[in-house]
Amino acid sequence: SFSARARPSYVPWISIGLVANERFLGLLIPFMHTSPLHEGACLVLQELVTKRMEAHAKMEHLTRLSFVSLLTEAAAAGVQLTTRFSSLVSALALELLDCWDRTASASPPSPESSQLAAQAASLLGQVMPLLLSCLAAPEMETSQCAMGFLHTCAGGRAVLDRLC
Repeated sequence: SFSARARPSYVPWISIGLVANERFLGLLIPFMHTSPLHEGACLVLQELVTKRMEAHAKMEHLTRLSFVSLLTEAAAAGVQLTTRFSSLVSALALELLDCWDRTASASPPSPESSQLAAQAASLLGQVMPLLLSCLAAPEMETSQCAMGFLHTCAGGRAVLDRLC
């Protein structure tokens, strides 16, 4: 349990190639299904999702590792909707919204930025059902952890107007 909780502290400064790959995720994902390791696995995944990058690199990162389908499949396979999982889903939605905003408002617009903006919007649409299930969780704390996305959207109404 200690190593699962300590590992998220190392993700921000470890080379992205060492922790953001299919092999590492393949070892980490089963821990999401094990109660004592669930929290640590979600924390590590959240660090991988929120690792700071330029929008183009971030979209490549999120797409290559299939974070949207990975979390959707985990939820469908029975991963508990805990506060950590809800925070992870909200963080993914926020990162996709940020990527969409940065690529959609690129100046000057380019075919690549337009394509990335469309891809981010599509992935955001795919993660919304999972985010809504986290918001509808019976535990208030779990539901509140998904509120970060809604607060950002409500505060950035202009972003939502452009997205819709």
